[in-house]
Amino acid sequence: MASSSEPRPRYRREGERTCIDVNVRTVAQIFDNRDPMPFLERDLDDEVVAYLTECAADVGSEPLRVVLWCETSELGEGEIAAAFRRHFEYALARAQRNVRAAGRAARNGFFLGITLMSALRVVSEVFVVQLSPGDARRILDEGLVVVSWVALWRPIELVLYDLWPVRERRRTIERLRDAEVSLRVGQSPPGAAARASSTRRSRSRRARRESPPRSEPA
Repeated sequence: MASSSEPRPRYRREGERTCIDVNVRTVAQIFDNRDPMPFLERDLDDEVVAYLTECAADVGSEPLRVVLWCETSELGEGEIAAAFRRHFEYALARAQRNVRAAGRAARNGFFLGITLMSALRVVSEVFVVQLSPGDARRILDEGLVVVSWVALWRPIELVLYDLWPVRERRRTIERLRDAEVSLRVGQSPPGAAARASSTRRSRSRRARRESPPRSEPA
């Protein structure tokens, strides 16, 4: 039997899917009001997208369900699901372009770096060796080697460090595109009442701690 002191999981589960709960007053709040496109063709709000992306990254590889809780809705669940999918399909196409661009940059960098390294080695073998032995020759030879490896550092950094976050973001967006979208109208997210009660108790305790002590009557 689970202990009551164990922490509650941050995300609910419904069946085989992990839920990301989004609580808004109206459905219009999830869309970007700056977008001049017709209502259902607008992009999602930047803060909503950032929240969904962060939660999806937290969950990992589990299948997702985005649950939208609102007081009223002028749109049906199918229309909202289509808007979600349209937004993340466009975001996925953009993420795939970023992955391809990073891959091209790495390949071009390797080609240029290896070409420069080869050219510098030729300079070292043909011209530097003709110098008389001494500190100047040794410094010049070692300097060419250092410049060669510096030219290769950026392509190596792209492959080892920069490319992986771009690919991970693409996988996260792909999972959000494939997520189920559920609309719950006139309901509150599970635990909302308990959280509100806990918040009120916390505020009451804080107010009592911060209030000045009463003075005793003379």
